Amino acid sequence: QQGTKWIATYSGVSKFDGANWITYNTANSGLASNQVNAIAIDESGTKWFGNSTVSKLSGTTWTNYTSTTSVIYTINSIAIDSAGNKWFGGLGVAKYNGVNWTIYQSGVISNYVWDIAVDKSNNEWFGTYFGVVKFDGISWTRYTSVDSGLPNTNIRSLATDSVGNIWIGTDGGVAKFNGTLWTSYTTADGLTDAYVS
Repeated sequence: QQGTKWIATYSGVSKFDGANWITYNTANSGLASNQVNAIAIDESGTKWFGNSTVSKLSGTTWTNYTSTTSVIYTINSIAIDSAGNKWFGGLGVAKYNGVNWTIYQSGVISNYVWDIAVDKSNNEWFGTYFGVVKFDGISWTRYTSVDSGLPNTNIRSLATDSVGNIWIGTDGGVAKFNGTLWTSYTTADGLTDAYVS
């Protein structure tokens, strides 16, 4: 794929333009902390970094967001929905619409969110310690290994495909959900290792 690559590391952010590498860290940029767990780039080209909080790079201007709540600390994942809202997963979930923050730290959202994905219908999916959670803008639905085809409840990674399936990586294998049917894949099906990161 063409274009500049942004790479999150435990020592800052590396930018690669195809020929040259540039490193951004707390010593030479506005990053809040060097352990960067997630990066997203919005339609305007603004870069969002998940680290100890949320750091933003717009042009050459850095902004760090903090809160009296813990949710926008230890950010593991970032997703942007079709309306341009930024979703941050860490010690709960935060949504930023460019003006206001909405914090979700109760109900079905567990206190640790590993990953976020947005499906074709603009539903948000959150991978947590206690299952995968779907938010349709109004209602929250949690799926666990007890009431779905998830092979394990600790959700490590999420992705959507071109036909709208949600793919879920867990500590016990992979699940695919098409909105109705679940399919699970484990080492018995040929998966190299049941632990999916």
